[in-house]
Amino acid sequence: MMKPLFKTTLLIVLAFISTNSFAQVTIGSEQPPAIGTLLDLKTESDGTSTKGLGMPRVKLIKRADADISLTIEGVAANEYTGDHTGLLVYNAVSPSEAICADIASGLYVWDGGQWQPLASGGVKVFTDPRDGEEYKYANFGSAGDWMIENLRATTYAQGGTPPLLSTWRKAGEPGGSFYKRYCYPVPDPLPNPLPDGATGATDGTDDTYFKLQRSMGLFYTQGAALNIVNYDETISPGEIVDNMFAAAEYEGGANELAVGYQGICPAGWHLPSDVEWNRLEQEIYNNPEKYSSYTSADLPFSPSAWDTNWNTSMSNDRGSSAAAGHAKAMMSQCETLYSTHSFVGKSKGVQQGGFNALPLGFYSAFSGIPYNYGGTVYFWTGIRDFGGGNARVIDSPYQVISRDAGVKPFEMLPVRCKKN
Repeated sequence: MMKPLFKTTLLIVLAFISTNSFAQVTIGSEQPPAIGTLLDLKTESDGTSTKGLGMPRVKLIKRADADISLTIEGVAANEYTGDHTGLLVYNAVSPSEAICADIASGLYVWDGGQWQPLASGGVKVFTDPRDGEEYKYANFGSAGDWMIENLRATTYAQGGTPPLLSTWRKAGEPGGSFYKRYCYPVPDPLPNPLPDGATGATDGTDDTYFKLQRSMGLFYTQGAALNIVNYDETISPGEIVDNMFAAAEYEGGANELAVGYQGICPAGWHLPSDVEWNRLEQEIYNNPEKYSSYTSADLPFSPSAWDTNWNTSMSNDRGSSAAAGHAKAMMSQCETLYSTHSFVGKSKGVQQGGFNALPLGFYSAFSGIPYNYGGTVYFWTGIRDFGGGNARVIDSPYQVISRDAGVKPFEMLPVRCKKN
């Protein structure tokens, strides 16, 4: 895959040799090179060109590795030795793969340890200092900056006892309704045959599928997501004491929260409140062509604009009554790993700045088994209420979203964080 680069390099070297080993070089015309340039590419007398420079096209399979050879498809380990800092390539992704590609097409430069994109298309990357995990995030207009990948953290930036890897509360462990648990996504039903390394366990402790698609993130109980503890527990710095039944923190409630709690999110980020989720839904509902593959031919939604009554209504489903709707504009177009469902959404891919919600279902820490894998999207909101708006639910293949008030604290859902 790197041969075109070597050919280009050879041509440049020959051009240098044929002219003067110490001279500057122009390629494309007989015009002298501009002062300060080693190589000047131009075809016209005014110093411009009607042609471009084609970079070597490769297929990057990962962004970072100690061995650059292992980042490029078709290259054997240790084939490219030495320092390649400054190497420039074009990652070629076919149009059919573009939406679901882990690494977007475009120009990348090697910085000595990883490939850095020269253009991001509005998508930015945040590195969590707790564990080095990288998260892509994008701006959603008046709704602000949101992560467009599910969270993968297992500690709290602000302090507090970390959650345990388990879907079951064991006898004698502290924490009633709000015991802190996290687990890995597991397909339901399990694939047959199992992938290499899979244990066959369905209790959320098998990380095989998570490693195959890390963007799935982790599932958390509400206590783990918000860093909540019960009244009878020792309170550590950063933890929240349970008072959810008196909270009324949803939009329109007595203690409405404009901004959600930090919880399991990194410093500078938080779990978005019910209010903030409403603003995100409104932004995507009113601008579907910006965030999804919907075109003018698919629109309008019905109603054509976000109904502000939905912000405070506790009726479960809100959104378009037409076939097109903002739920589909938020749901990923990519098939869920090993899912037996065929539901896919209309969201732009992560590389294009779409919300890209994955229908991973949820886990129950009461029964210890997964539900609705491949069929439904769930997210915790950043409020404590069991009485309203504590979760968001997108149920495939529908076009509406539930402002769900019935998700139990012991159920385990993914988390998306919003920038402060």
